[in-house]
Amino acid sequence: MTMSNLYIFKLLTEKRVLLLRSIFYELKFQYAGSFLGFFWILIGPLALISIYTFIYLCVLKVKPGNISSESYVLYLVSGLLPYIGFIQSIQKSASSIIQNKSVIFNTLYPIEFVPIRSIMASFIPIIVGMFLLIFYKILTGQLFLSIIVIFLCMANLIIFTMGIALMTSLIMIVFRDLENILQYFFMILLFITPIGFFIQNLPNKFKLIVYLNPLYYFISPLQQIVAFNAPPSLGSILCTFFMSLFTFYLGSKFFKSFKMTIFELL
Repeated sequence: MTMSNLYIFKLLTEKRVLLLRSIFYELKFQYAGSFLGFFWILIGPLALISIYTFIYLCVLKVKPGNISSESYVLYLVSGLLPYIGFIQSIQKSASSIIQNKSVIFNTLYPIEFVPIRSIMASFIPIIVGMFLLIFYKILTGQLFLSIIVIFLCMANLIIFTMGIALMTSLIMIVFRDLENILQYFFMILLFITPIGFFIQNLPNKFKLIVYLNPLYYFISPLQQIVAFNAPPSLGSILCTFFMSLFTFYLGSKFFKSFKMTIFELL
């Protein structure tokens, strides 16, 4: 793994102010014309958490196994938030370069930032949602020392997503069907990601399918911390760290190798 293929990390460091400014404008454009504007960053995840809490605690009164309904809702929401962040980020970033052709040959703005800013803008409401879950745990007297681990897990997921987006944003230019394929892929992914179910309750032959799903390794530690106050093992954290770094490396290498060739097709 050569550092030249991780050049995007250098770009992120050297031009972080430019990236932050572009993320702000991305959010501003996203909520343009909205009466509540940036307040949707808070209202969106708050509404999602409230809806699922009401349905599962008040309507369905779910209490699976030996855990409380409250723990199950926390388990569900802490899995759903990062899953939504992941699929929204990939969907938006995949078409981001096509929608921003004007900046391709702009020497002042790195084209690599186009998919990355879409990812960060998509994950900001998700991070706010995780803050709300942490705030709830503090209010209920369940302050724990794993808060840092939550954001470490989220950081790993974001880096992993960036690696995938760097590839899909270029592939989309020459293979427009990818957008439709992703929609059906994410539908399947929802059923093999343990968001509303527990992997230990599955038959062994289905467990293998879940173990082959990389999202499982990013989402499961978050659920264990938020729902059960159980810090994940060091091994699971290192696993997601190296998985995210390797995926980012592949994405950076792919983008660097093919960006000029593919841009000529636009």
